[in-house]
This record gives sequence, C-alpha cells and structure tokens, in this order.
Amino acid sequence: MARSSVVGVFEQDTIRGQVDWKTKQTTSSSRRQLCSGTCHSPAMAHITSKRLSDTFSVRIVVFLLVGYLFEGSSSSECSNVDTKFNSDGSCQACYTGPCCSNYARTKPYFEMSYQVTELTADMVGSNDVVYRASANDRSKCVTDDCPCGNVVYTLEDDSGTFKIDPSSGDIRVSDSSMLKRQHYTVTVTAQNKDDTSTDATDAAEMTLSIKSLVGEANDAYNNNDYSGYDHHRSRRAAGDPPANVTFDLVKLAPNTNKTDMKVGQKISFELTITFPSGTTDMLVELFTPDNASIIMMLCGVNVASVGKNLAHDGTTTPEHYSIENNLYYDRAVINLGNVTNDGTDTSDPKHNQIVINYDAVMLDTVTNNGSTYWVSAGAEYNYEADVWVGQASFVCINDAETFSTTPTINFTGPAQMSVGSSAVFTVDIYMPYPSVTLSFDAFAPLNTSNVMSICAVKGKDVAVNYDCGFDITKPTHTLHTEGNVKGNARGHLDLGKAVNKGMREPGNSETDNRLTLEFVAHLFEDDTFVGQEYWLGAALEIGTDQIWAGQIKVVPTAKVAGKLSWSYLPPASNCDGEDPREQTRHH
Repeated sequence: MARSSVVGVFEQDTIRGQVDWKTKQTTSSSRRQLCSGTCHSPAMAHITSKRLSDTFSVRIVVFLLVGYLFEGSSSSECSNVDTKFNSDGSCQACYTGPCCSNYARTKPYFEMSYQVTELTADMVGSNDVVYRASANDRSKCVTDDCPCGNVVYTLEDDSGTFKIDPSSGDIRVSDSSMLKRQHYTVTVTAQNKDDTSTDATDAAEMTLSIKSLVGEANDAYNNNDYSGYDHHRSRRAAGDPPANVTFDLVKLAPNTNKTDMKVGQKISFELTITFPSGTTDMLVELFTPDNASIIMMLCGVNVASVGKNLAHDGTTTPEHYSIENNLYYDRAVINLGNVTNDGTDTSDPKHNQIVINYDAVMLDTVTNNGSTYWVSAGAEYNYEADVWVGQASFVCINDAETFSTTPTINFTGPAQMSVGSSAVFTVDIYMPYPSVTLSFDAFAPLNTSNVMSICAVKGKDVAVNYDCGFDITKPTHTLHTEGNVKGNARGHLDLGKAVNKGMREPGNSETDNRLTLEFVAHLFEDDTFVGQEYWLGAALEIGTDQIWAGQIKVVPTAKVAGKLSWSYLPPASNCDGEDPREQTRHH
C-alpha cells in the first residue's frame, strides 16, 4: 500500500521566551550613597518663602549634613569589628560584607576522594614526583598576597616512605630503602594557607592508593637477594591476588579530566575491585548526590566482567532506587554475595577482578547554579567490618543555552484507507536537546465530523540516548470527542520530560537521538467517503516555545474483505463504540 509522509513546520513562540537572570551587587562605596534623584527632609518644610537659589543652597547643606550623619552611623556600626577596608573603600582580598569583616575563605576540595597511582623504578629518586595532589579552592583570589585562595598540603603515611611538598602537593619517596611493600595507602589533607582552625571540617582529605612496582620487586629482590626481607613472604607474579581487597574508581574518556557538568551531560565511571585469595563477601552501592530532589541520575549500571578466578553466590543484576519514586534512579545496589578467588591463573590481574561500569547524567533540577555535587561509589565487605568509599565532585552548571541544531519530525502513514478500516500512523522525531518536556496530539480531519476517529495514541520506542530516566511507552493517552457525535476528534499524550544523555558526546549520531510515536485512526464505514480527500493532523509541543504541526492526506477506498493487521490493539470502544478487534469478524 502506498504511504504518505510530510515534514511539519515549527512555530517559535516569541511571547514565552528565555529570561536572562542578572544578579545585582552593591559595593561598599555605593552603600554610602544616600539617594538618587530628590531627597526629602523635614527641614525643607520651613523654607518655602525663600528664593529658589536660597532653597537650593539650603538643600545642599541638608544633603551634606545628612550624609555626614549617615557616615557617622556607618562608622559606628563597624567600630566594634575588625574591618578590612582598602584606601578606596573596597574590601581587602578575602573579606566581604558592609564592614569588610566577613572572611570569604571557602573549604578546598578534591575532585575525587580516592585515587590510584603506580610507583615505578624511575620514581624513587628524591626529586622524582610519584603523584601530584591537587585540591581546588573557589575563594575569590589565588594570588600570593591572598592566603584564602592558597592551599597547603600535609601527608599521613604510617610507613614513613613518602613525603609531600606543602605548596605544590607533589608526593615523592622520602627514603627508597623503605620500599618493601607492594601497596601503600596514604592520606592527603588540604587546608587553606592561613587556616588556624583545628576544626577538621575545614580540611579536605583524599586517600591515595600507591601500587608499587619496586620494593619487594626491586633489583635486590629480583636477584634473589632476600636479605632484609621476611623470608616467609613469597615473590608474587604479576597476576597474583593481592593481600587485601583493593578498589580503583576512575572516570572514563572522553571525560577523564571533566570537573563540571551541564544538563544532559553524561560522565562514565569504572569501578574495579581486585579480590584476594579466599572468600570475601561484597556489597557495592552507587549513588548520586543526596539531595531532596535528584540532581543526577544513574544510567547503564552493569557488571562488565568477572575474572576467571572468581566465583560468587550473589547477583550481578543491580537493584535501582529513586527517592522520588520515578525513573530517575539515584542509587543502585549490587549484592555480589560471597566472592571466592581460587587464584589458579596468575597470568593476568584481570582474572582476580570484577569490573562495574555506570554513568551519571545531570538533570535540569539544579537550583544553585555553580554548586558542587558528588557522585559516589561505596562497598561493604568482611561482614560489614570494612567500608570503602570513592567520590568524584562536579560543579553543576544550569545556564540557559541556545542550540544551533533543531528537531526534525517525519509524519508517515497510508495514503489510502478502505472504509470501515483502521490504520497506524507514525511520527518519528529527531530531538537534539539535552532535556525537554514533550506533549503530542493527533487530530481527526478538521471541519468534517463523523468521518474518522482517533482510537489510540502511544509511544513506541526510543534510541539509546533516551533510554534512561524516560519510558516513552509508559504515558497513557486521553481521548476527546470535542463535539463529535461519533468517535474522537483528538488524542493527547503527555510524554513528560525526556533527558538526552548523549547529546553532548563527541561524534553523537543523529540515529541515537530519535523517539517514535504511533496513533491509530479509524475510518467509518460510509461509501460516500470513497474518493474524497481527508487530512489527519499531528502536533508536537516542544518545551515552552516550540510547536511542530503536520498533516497527512488520506483517500478512502471501497471496503476490502479480510483480516486487518495492527501494531497493537487499543481497548474496546475507543473508536466508534465497537471493539476494533471485532472488525476482523465483519470484513
């Protein structure tokens, strides 16, 4: 059967547009201005008989007097605090407020609270950098004369093997003769340079796991010189299981160094858990920021691989949870149960590892633009005696954006329908926006009643970029007669908000940004319709300022006997009071 298609037209709503929000700031000097325009004073009530020039002179005196008194009161308000004014009346670096007495320091933070690095043979010299710790500080200045924007680093290392430069954060080996382990864990602390507080909450901490490729594997040890070492410890092969459980949480390319997120942005993570020999119980929990509303949602949570040395009695299927009881999942739990490592294959460390992949996608629910939020991974093991947590921080940006690529919609369906039959019409949508609210309407031919009826409207499927936080098949339609004696003049479908998690990815394919809708239209059985032209309509509202509308021509033909085919069957009585499934008995 011939099919017809049409691409509709967009109309831009110029009334409902974007609003630019601007923040008004008041400087210290502007706070001292008394007024603009005319300032009224009670003293002026007694000079009405004076000449205009005299009146003007008196007003100047009154202004100066009032201004002097106001300055005096302002100075009085600040007399009991330690003010930090510059000579021009502005606040010194690190200070804000009407009296320039509020310290503006912000707490530094690490992008990730857990990091992993390797120590190789070329890093054991006193000047060789093993790792550079870097904490961010969003204070208002970062120059040397602005201590609130500078960070000082300290290091906790129970082995005494490493040291840190307090200014740069560079970690070096302090004594290479101490390198006798194959794994070290140190804690790096970052504080503001002028911070004299003993409150631990003013500092940021990061745990650094250092995998040593020297130490027990150094030259002397490799040459079977075991002097100075515990002889009961055996030399490990590259793929030997570790002594303890280790965790490695990383951001994947292309966002390895990404520290900010925009609406629809997807950051991919990989969590690698390496198991020691024997049995370890393991429960993994992934979660996005813990807020009253969900800021980011978890997508694509899956156990990517289980090493060949490992067996477990739990599950690799994640359980998803949402504090809003919707499809925006902010927590996922994988209960691996008891994981047993037989350690038989030592050829590759991957045989001892379980790898978990997941994505965090930012929603448009951020109210404090520029705020920092954390994506976390945690694990409980050894019967809840041990807990590990790794985190990555992101600055969330929710600025108004303009996109050069616009949606395209393709409306297709049969060009002909036999009287008394029903047919499926398809609306295929390319939607390149990161987050948008959608609603759809299907219309029976306008200005003609009792010819056709809209029986059902539904979402059919989506491409990969819309498969998280959005189920196009879930919304149910509403049908409206709108004065028709027979059937429904309109079918409506509120699709809700669709989040595109791949729109900002490089090389994003158009086919990954598609949504498909379907509706069923019924042509009433009347031979007078044959050969006439009727137009079915469709409209898609995109956000608050775009509407697409299209129509498709249908020409009725004579009734055809035989069974009709349906993509799905709408409920009874949706078309003309007759169950559409009964049509196969009549034709």
